[in-house]
Amino acid sequence: MVLPQRQIIYSKDIEFIMGCSARTAQRVIQRVRDAVGKGIGDYITVKEFCEVMRIEEREVRGFMSVR
Repeated sequence: MVLPQRQIIYSKDIEFIMGCSARTAQRVIQRVRDAVGKGIGDYITVKEFCEVMRIEEREVRGFMSVR
């Protein structure tokens, strides 16, 4: 059975992917929210994160599958 891939990215994922602190990861999430027009409390998708940060989605998903 194949499990569906997670669509939402969290600050812990960003910390792991970028090797940054928790606060920096939170700032990145806020930057992405601002760029895509979302408000505080709205979730950020992996696709939105990748588009704003200009990172290949398959690379990010590779990091997320390791965790």
